Amino acid sequence: MSAHRSQIPGSTFACGLYTAFCEGDAKLVSFLLANGADMDAPVSINNDTPLMMAACDGMADIVADLIKRGANLEKHDLSAVAAFSGVDEGDTALIKAVRSEKPRSELGRVESIKLLVGAGVNVNTLGEGGQTALDRAGTAARNAEIRKLLLAAGAKSAKELRPAKVAHAAPKPKPSKPVDGITNFSQASALLTGLCGSKPQAHPQIAEAQFFQFRPAAGERAPIGKALVKRLERIRREAAPQIGKAGCWVVRTHELNTGLGLCLLRAKDKFAVVKQFNFGSGNYGVTTTKAITFLRALDRTAPFTLLACDKSALAGRFQALPKSGLALAKSLHGFCPFVCDDFDDDVKALARHLEKGGEFTLWWD
Repeated sequence: MSAHRSQIPGSTFACGLYTAFCEGDAKLVSFLLANGADMDAPVSINNDTPLMMAACDGMADIVADLIKRGANLEKHDLSAVAAFSGVDEGDTALIKAVRSEKPRSELGRVESIKLLVGAGVNVNTLGEGGQTALDRAGTAARNAEIRKLLLAAGAKSAKELRPAKVAHAAPKPKPSKPVDGITNFSQASALLTGLCGSKPQAHPQIAEAQFFQFRPAAGERAPIGKALVKRLERIRREAAPQIGKAGCWVVRTHELNTGLGLCLLRAKDKFAVVKQFNFGSGNYGVTTTKAITFLRALDRTAPFTLLACDKSALAGRFQALPKSGLALAKSLHGFCPFVCDDFDDDVKALARHLEKGGEFTLWWD
């Protein structure tokens, strides 16, 4: 049997597990896990592991089986929108179970949380949006038992976990001196190396593109979440004019294996950048071609700067403050309803955000 298992590609197991979870087929899930499926490998486009999917869906028997097999309880789903929403890491199985709204079994969801807590999962890890499991439990009546369970295990809110302010902050690092006369990709790369404090890494999907992670200076506290996004945006904004002279573009991006950082590409045109991050899978009906067609039309109406991009999403900011952001907000929402996710699906709230010079984010994966 072991020889047979070794011949089954991992992608086949992942597809099989995803289908089994979607159909609620616990027997098939157990069969695949027993026959070589990687219990910690992502099985969905959202990078959910089997434990995450089982806990979220209230499949307590599968959760118990995975815990017994030694599944990683602390793994995050590494949210694909990190470069845009300020998320450093996505949610763990515990947080996903707590925030799950429509599990196949509500009793199974509660039992899954009990199993995870009983197995020693970290109840205070931060997930998407910098929130803990207790934050996600909120005040909903359906989570009353879960709140009691979490509190008994020592759970705290993200606010309670924040360290107290110290009287003397760490010295701010001196800004890197700009590289004069940037004319080529190598010089642009050297500039970002100095600004980010890290050496470039090859981009896993785009030939010749480079990825840079931000490294804090000695004695500097490493920024996380939205603070990291702001830091990267300041670096991007500082470097962009010089890098543009070299016929290149720099954007914030997120790589699953390395995290949040900046990407340097051999493209001066923002639409060429979007094309390089090809998301032609057509998720939610959006393809690269459709996106570029929409963005070109938008740019003619209201020119914008491309700030962040990857295969799942992009973010931009209009170069001039719109007098009335409602028309732009409606246009963005019409193309991608998810643009209002951070505004409780309120187009008028997005419009006010745009009028203040805020970013817009389009995602489709």
